[in-house]
Amino acid sequence: MKTLIMLGALVFSSLGFTKDIQFNDQDQLDVVTMEGYVNVRCNTGQYPSSQFHQCYSSNIEGGNYQKLQILTNEDVDWLYLKNSTTGISKNSRLNSESTETNNAFNLWIRSLTQKALLDYGVNEIEYRLTKNRQEVLSGTYRVNVIKSEQRVCPQGFFYYGGRQCPDRYSICRDYFYKYNYCK
Repeated sequence: MKTLIMLGALVFSSLGFTKDIQFNDQDQLDVVTMEGYVNVRCNTGQYPSSQFHQCYSSNIEGGNYQKLQILTNEDVDWLYLKNSTTGISKNSRLNSESTETNNAFNLWIRSLTQKALLDYGVNEIEYRLTKNRQEVLSGTYRVNVIKSEQRVCPQGFFYYGGRQCPDRYSICRDYFYKYNYCK
């Protein structure tokens, strides 16, 4: 009887540690937040204009877009994902040679045209792996997203001569790039 219980515990514990999918060898993704101020001067016409912007950004270390690795040996050709909390769904064809998705998933960028798969905290991702549209394997994958570092850039200055000032998004993007993402 003891042998049967120990064998059952061993099988159960080994099932708990097997995974079928993961992002870049990780179950936890770290987010770096950045902020800073930039003064902008634009020479468009007879009267130059000045603007002052406070910029914020947050990025997942390793990239806001990542491919998902397939860890199972099952013969599959598509992956379907859905975040149980947010309801955001994504899918991609699988590359059988590299055992990863063909497309990188948007994990973090939120805009009018893009929806991020993940949010801060524990994200429970339901997945389905299929072959010829028939489900082969399904399950749940948990990814923890934490704020790992907060960076502050020095105050910046940009001069845009002979053209209109770019929008705030472009100015902040240029600012973080110029200051090496506040490193």
